[in-house]
Amino acid sequence: MPVPALSLKFKRFRRRFGVTAPRVVIREHVSWYRWALLVVLSFLTGWTGAVILRGDAELKGVRESLAAQREELLVLRSAVGTERNEASLERASQRQLVDRMARLEMDNSLLKEDLLAYEKLLSAGFDGTLIKVEVFRLLPEAAGRVRFRFLLVSQKMGGEQQFRYQVYFKAKGGEVVRRYPVQPELIKVGRVLRIEESVDAPEGEALQAAELRVWLGERLLVKRETLI
Repeated sequence: MPVPALSLKFKRFRRRFGVTAPRVVIREHVSWYRWALLVVLSFLTGWTGAVILRGDAELKGVRESLAAQREELLVLRSAVGTERNEASLERASQRQLVDRMARLEMDNSLLKEDLLAYEKLLSAGFDGTLIKVEVFRLLPEAAGRVRFRFLLVSQKMGGEQQFRYQVYFKAKGGEVVRRYPVQPELIKVGRVLRIEESVDAPEGEALQAAELRVWLGERLLVKRETLI
C-alpha cells in the first residue's frame, strides 16, 4: 500500500527536521594552552589575595603598636607635667622620665614611618626587583651606643628567601670604622622583614653615616647609605 508508506516517510522526515527534531549542540574546542592559562590565572589570583591578607595583618600589628605607644607617651607626658610641680621630685627621676618620653616620641615617629611603608607596599605592584630597602635609619643613643633599623621588602612570589646583610659604620671622610655583624648575617625574608639593633659606637670616632649591604649568595644586591 503506497499511501501508508508515504505517510510513514513523511512522519520520519518531520521528526528529524521539524520543530520536535533533536537539537544539536556545537561546542568550541578549547586548546590545551588556554586551559593552562586559566590555571595560571587562578593561581595568581589566589596568591595575590593571600599576600594582601598577610600585608593587612602586618599593617594591623604596626597600627596596634603605634596606638599603645601613643597611650604610654600621653601617660608619661602627664607624669612629667605633674611631677615638675612637686618640690620632692628628684632630678635623676625627672631626667629618666624625660629621656623615656623622648625615646617614645622617636619610636612613635619611626612607627609612623613604618606604617607609611606598609601602606605603600599594599598599594604597589611588582616591578621585578628582587629585594628593596624601604626604610634605613641610624639613631644616636645614650652611653656611647647607636641604633640602626631597616625594613626589607622581598618581591619573590611565595615562601621565604635567604639573604645576608651587614652594616658598615663610617666616620667623617667615609672611612669604615666598624662592621656589624663582623661577618654578614644570614636572614630569611618572606614579604617584609624589619630589623632593629642597638650596638656600641666605635670609641674615639665620631660616626657620620652607615651603609647597609644585602647579598644573595655571593652577589651584592643592595647598597643603601644613611646619615646619623
